[in-house]
Amino acid sequence: MSLLRLPIDAFMYFFNVFGTVSRGRYWATLLVLITTCVVLYATDGLWVKVPYSVELIRAISSLILLVTYIPFTAKRLKDTGISGWWVFLLFVPFGQLIVSVLALMPTNQFKKTTEPV
Repeated sequence: MSLLRLPIDAFMYFFNVFGTVSRGRYWATLLVLITTCVVLYATDGLWVKVPYSVELIRAISSLILLVTYIPFTAKRLKDTGISGWWVFLLFVPFGQLIVSVLALMPTNQFKKTTEPV
């Protein structure tokens, strides 16, 4: 698993919530997404006046990163044996902490071998 391949994988499965993601791939992809967000918002204090086009690009890229993060988290939760619907805890206070703890759980060894396609 190379770090250059992780963002490509994240965007390749943009809206796909089927399947699972291993713990290592999930956390490595999350590291890439967080780094991308930090880079996007680190430029905020570099200029006195930022053009509106830069703000629009920053807002669109943040939305794309959020929409990419949700299916990846749902896949990780499904890999631990938890329903992917728990990903909606991200939108409540302290939900990110709960989802992070759930994503740290090991892979469910007793999951079904046949998953719906």
